[in-house]
Amino acid sequence: MSEEDGTLMNAVADSDELSIFTTDMIMDMIDYKWESFAKTQHLIGGFIHVCYVVVLILYINKTFLSMEAVNADQIIPINKSIHVDGEIDNRIFPKCDHRYMWAIAICLLYPIYYDGLQLVKQGTTYFKYGQNYIDIMHILIGYINIVFQMSDNGTWNIYSKILMIIVILTCLIKTLIFMKIFKNFSYIVTMIIGVVFDLKIFLVFFFILIVMFSMAFNVIARNEASEYSKIGYLAGNLFTTFRLALGDFDFAMIEDKPLTKQHVLFWITWLIMVIFSSLIFLNFIIAEVSSSYNKVKTNIDSLIYKERAALISEVEDITSKRTKKKNKKMFPKFIVIREQED
Repeated sequence: MSEEDGTLMNAVADSDELSIFTTDMIMDMIDYKWESFAKTQHLIGGFIHVCYVVVLILYINKTFLSMEAVNADQIIPINKSIHVDGEIDNRIFPKCDHRYMWAIAICLLYPIYYDGLQLVKQGTTYFKYGQNYIDIMHILIGYINIVFQMSDNGTWNIYSKILMIIVILTCLIKTLIFMKIFKNFSYIVTMIIGVVFDLKIFLVFFFILIVMFSMAFNVIARNEASEYSKIGYLAGNLFTTFRLALGDFDFAMIEDKPLTKQHVLFWITWLIMVIFSSLIFLNFIIAEVSSSYNKVKTNIDSLIYKERAALISEVEDITSKRTKKKNKKMFPKFIVIREQED
């Protein structure tokens, strides 16, 4: 039980044989190590992440909802910034509150420590796991976002907004990962991840379907609706087709077209698209989601123990060799299992 580099738990976590997670020995070993030290370590990380999210929420509320931009012409004459599309923006954006940025920077120190130790201990093996790329992105984008927000007139800058949205999406993924600490949430998160991964091929096919029918609508007519005026006809028809596939029927592209044959061609194409996308393919996806959900639900306990083994393996990787040798409670040589006879 006192393997020097956590190789036993690494082997268990990397195993694709879900049946081993139903054996008493593996389950008891995972339960013991989880309760002894791994759970506490991940709770610390989860608490710091919650602090990070709370600070981010407060900053977004103050900067983007409570404050207003000022027209620069009303204060001082400045050089107007001209966007690539020719639009002129001469607003002075709300100033960044540096206190929030410093708080965010401090909260990101723990992920640097945690993932930095993993990288040092694991070496190139660290890059074998997809979740580690999410951790790297969480840290890098977080600090880049701080730089953009603290830059001159940068809070409402379009690039700062893009970065902020990426930060929020990364926080969502990290939140789902931390939710796996708690068993009740772990069921939901594991099911969601399993179903999404099973659907990736069908979602790609659905995207191809949307693109192809969008091209057909491009041939029939432009969509000149006002909501698409800033993104162009190509993207406008793409979003229109996507909305049609989901049942949000938008017929703005054909309303003001005088030619009867053009209307007939549109309705024939629309009917074919609805049959393929809404009636056949979406129902097929729903059936596949149900099948994937049932498959994950059947093995949910084994999958949760596998996830928990991976979390334990992470903590073992950042634990020093001295601690592994000296701390007999966290890393005992033996685990004695007693079972009461019926």
